[in-house]
Amino acid sequence: MRTLKRLLSFLPSKGLLVMALAITVILSTGNIIVAHTLRGLLDAAIDRDLASLGYWLHIGIGVSLAGIAIRFLRTRLLGRYTEQGMAKLREEASLRVSLMRMSELQGKHTGDYVSRFTNDLNQLSTFFSETLINVFFKPLTAILAL
Repeated sequence: MRTLKRLLSFLPSKGLLVMALAITVILSTGNIIVAHTLRGLLDAAIDRDLASLGYWLHIGIGVSLAGIAIRFLRTRLLGRYTEQGMAKLREEASLRVSLMRMSELQGKHTGDYVSRFTNDLNQLSTFFSETLINVFFKPLTAILAL
């Protein structure tokens, strides 16, 4: 937990993360609306009610288009949040490597440092851009479906 708190201190603008979480709530609600819309479409198709079918089709198209725009916005917000944080982490790591004693640097190949550094940053980037939001998105969608 201490490591996560320390990591979060490097990440910028908590407002971007809060906005992305708010958009996640909207997307979860959108998923439930899509399921409801599909039910309406199927009911109208089975009943051969063309007026109702047209109504549900318009709603379905509108919700789908809105979902595309909202997902784009969420991806953009998370991308900006993650990349700004990763830039700060890269700076800090580079500074620490440049301040290491020569004897520590000569103990391993520089490729080992670069490989580990790159791998760790990629894992952190994935965590903040995908996993963190899914921790909220999937359970929220399940709760709203009830």
